[in-house]
Amino acid sequence: MAAATGVILARVATRLRGRSCVPDDSALEEMITTVSDRVLIRIGRPDLSEVPKAAHSIVADATVKMVNLAGYEGVSSESVGEGGSISTSFVDGVLNEYEADFAILKSMNFDRAGNPIRKTVRFL
Repeated sequence: MAAATGVILARVATRLRGRSCVPDDSALEEMITTVSDRVLIRIGRPDLSEVPKAAHSIVADATVKMVNLAGYEGVSSESVGEGGSISTSFVDGVLNEYEADFAILKSMNFDRAGNPIRKTVRFL
């Protein structure tokens, strides 16, 4: 598990604490990976090894929404595979409300690990 996935998993688990029928960690990790992959594509940076820290809240929010929607409204298809992984076709719809955030993230520069690169000015 990537470091960012562990951090986001802890945030998702906190938000889901006390609820019944919460998916196990492996299913949540799969959801986080799916959302993270889609976020990287939407910000035009599928080459990054991890989602930028600035997008962790988006991934956590969208993952909780996926859990809430699983088996209910907005699900056009869902399958549970071996190991508890869940494949859904509504992830993109869940992410639509973050388009303004994605536009800002697109304009930022990140290194391959997803850390922001600050522009510097050098005086000669």
